[in-house]
Amino acid sequence: MDQQLRDPLVDRLKPVLYTQDSYIVREGDPVDEMLFIMRGNLATFTTNGGITGFFNTADLGDGDFCGEELLTWALYDQSSTTFPLSTRTVVAKAEVQAFALMAEDLKTMASQFRKLHNKELQHTFK
Repeated sequence: MDQQLRDPLVDRLKPVLYTQDSYIVREGDPVDEMLFIMRGNLATFTTNGGITGFFNTADLGDGDFCGEELLTWALYDQSSTTFPLSTRTVVAKAEVQAFALMAEDLKTMASQFRKLHNKELQHTFK
């Protein structure tokens, strides 16, 4: 990652702590942060919007992240102020130490990324 983007991104990360059995987000609720797990375990599960008989689970741990729905929202849905809806429920299986990147901060970083790369492309083709 380019240092011009990395440093402001790191500055926007906020340390968070979740206790065991805390709900991070529920399927169908708005996603307002990306969570980067440093220590601990999360359980994720989805019913794929309530489809009868559908149930999928996964575990997340050190080095994993969740809230990736925000990436598409921040990169491609520039005019929307409505957060995307979670595609799964995420619960802390044990105490979780993580860094959170809030949705608006991610959107700001995506905008800076686009501007930086547009300038690089313009410079390349001059």
